Amino acid sequence: MLFTPQQINEALETIEFHHSFFIAHNLGTRVLTDDQKDLLNKHGIDVDKIKTKYTPHEQAFYFGRLSAALKDQAGKVDYVDFKKYLNREQYQKFSPRTQRVITYLEDRTYSHIKSLSDNIKDDVKNTLEGANQRAGYEDAVRESLKEGAKSGGDQIGRAASEMYKRMGNMQINFRRIAATELQNAFEHARYMEMVESNGDKIFMYKRVYPGACKECIRLYLTGGIGSEPIRFTPQQLLENGDNVGKKRADWKATISPSHPWCRCLLQDEFKTKTKWENGEYTYDYDIVAEARKLPGKIRVTVGDKVFEV
Repeated sequence: MLFTPQQINEALETIEFHHSFFIAHNLGTRVLTDDQKDLLNKHGIDVDKIKTKYTPHEQAFYFGRLSAALKDQAGKVDYVDFKKYLNREQYQKFSPRTQRVITYLEDRTYSHIKSLSDNIKDDVKNTLEGANQRAGYEDAVRESLKEGAKSGGDQIGRAASEMYKRMGNMQINFRRIAATELQNAFEHARYMEMVESNGDKIFMYKRVYPGACKECIRLYLTGGIGSEPIRFTPQQLLENGDNVGKKRADWKATISPSHPWCRCLLQDEFKTKTKWENGEYTYDYDIVAEARKLPGKIRVTVGDKVFEV
């Protein structure tokens, strides 16, 4: 036997540790099970010290709502400004409904990463147990112990190489899921801010950047990069759900990123008196104020900066 049950269990525990550590830092400790917390403590990680006031998902959500409120002025806010915005609690507190959305998004991300981790553990376990089985078959036909030992060394090398490869892919896939799901939280926050501020007075579209994939160009633009976007009602985007697990041909326009690493940005525009010009929809502020039934511009404070929108 090349790998004992104990060695196989240690390999699987290593994967679970990486999974739990990644979850704790990217989603917060709320979603961790007691077993995962115990495993982190076993490896010298103080779970209580990982806790932060705002989980990455909450930060993405706050920034999503802020960017939607600031519209084109959002680019004037840097990370230092945003940290002050959070630390000084200059934001509007989450409603119970909004907090439920954040919790749902965090749980969804946890589920994706947990599923990936479980699949990798199954693959690694099968790889190591398969190496044991192959070694047994080969040993039975070897003419000498020397041949068998040489074969065993090859089996260990192949199994170890395969395991390290899967561990490397696991970290890449974890980062892909985390980045995509944080963008998902950001986009949902923008969506909620737009809908709560303007109701059914708006259409929505995605700003598709040069270099975007052909699927996003197909889903969101009328005639290629630079052309007028396809407009959707908020309800249409909500009903389309997401594209997770779907074939490319079945992808739809969504609130969420259309695919991993997608950065096409959700935008809104008023249904009345708007015109597509020079790559954007234009209208007078008076029309916006009238549609929103606002007496005038509102002030938004972000750190030491004050914006009128």
